[in-house]
Amino acid sequence: MHLRAVDAAARRELVDTSKPYLAIAASGLMASRADPFIIGVILGPVALAMHAVALRVLQMFSGAIDLLGLGVTSGTARLIAGGEHERVGGLYRKASGYAALVVWPCAMAVIGFAAHVAGGLAEFNEGEMAWVLRTVMVLVVILVPIGQAWSVMYGSNQVRGLVGAQLATTLVTLVLTLALVEPLGVAAVFVSSIVGACGAGVFLLPALERVSGQSWDLLLSGLLRPGLLAAGLLVALLGVVWASPNAVWAVGLGLIALSVYGVLGLRWGVRAEDRRRLIEGLARRAPRS
Repeated sequence: MHLRAVDAAARRELVDTSKPYLAIAASGLMASRADPFIIGVILGPVALAMHAVALRVLQMFSGAIDLLGLGVTSGTARLIAGGEHERVGGLYRKASGYAALVVWPCAMAVIGFAAHVAGGLAEFNEGEMAWVLRTVMVLVVILVPIGQAWSVMYGSNQVRGLVGAQLATTLVTLVLTLALVEPLGVAAVFVSSIVGACGAGVFLLPALERVSGQSWDLLLSGLLRPGLLAAGLLVALLGVVWASPNAVWAVGLGLIALSVYGVLGLRWGVRAEDRRRLIEGLARRAPRS
């Protein structure tokens, strides 16, 4: 009898703890199912296929962001359990900065070469597909700090108070998609998602401040150097695409620009201690003659 009571209490606690996570997952699932339905009904099968391609590109980037956030979730939980709340802000700054250093140059490359990528997809209108890809990459840029912020919320078990705001944001995003899909086409889905991601930032930043005890400008300071590097890379790539006589030249010069970004990112964007550890780790793995 006592064991049954304990089991029932454990089940109730598990269900109660899981509710906010299930609600947030359900809101994301609702949006992911509603968007293609709206596109297919209003714009037709060609637009639906274009949305599927753009969504696959977005999922590649968002999967990388989520993977980088796994360490943030476990790290935050460990710091909170150890009573080291003051270190959570530093963890977020470091994680968001390094995630941006990895993800943003890839997004800049897609923006710069969007016309070339779209040109390889013969079944779609090249101009519209390039516009959609650029819109997706703007969303990716915003998702980097947002994704790491959600990882901190999961690790600190502060999700419950954000459920209502997240559901409202999802609803606004769907309404915007319905309103914009005819004038903007497939890009309406991702423009609406950009607005929704910015809305999520509005309620995530105060939550981050409460968890870490640090101000929002300090929390976001880790994005400054990666942002400057990514902006410089984008300018270089756009110049390369504009000046190159053909796609081969554009790709070759683009790879050089990305290599320069990698060197500058390692030197200027990675902390000295982390850079030393990275170099030592690569040296240990290098084949010995």
